[in-house]
Amino acid sequence: MFTDYASLQTEIQDWFDRPDLAGKAATFIAFGEACIYRDLRVRQMEKSLSGTLASGVFAIPGDWIEAKHLRVVGSPDT
Repeated sequence: MFTDYASLQTEIQDWFDRPDLAGKAATFIAFGEACIYRDLRVRQMEKSLSGTLASGVFAIPGDWIEAKHLRVVGSPDT
């Protein structure tokens, strides 16, 4: 079992058991992290946001990923 990043790399390299992949464990870890972070959604990432539509456009923050709920207050509310 691994206890730190270096031992994780060693475990992955041992698991590969292929000399042509020597030194590629860090890349494998980075790809795995990117895949996880692309799909991961946790409550701590949620934000409430309010603003005004201007010509049908609403400014969103730079760290926006996706909408969970959206409500447009108007006549009628949608």
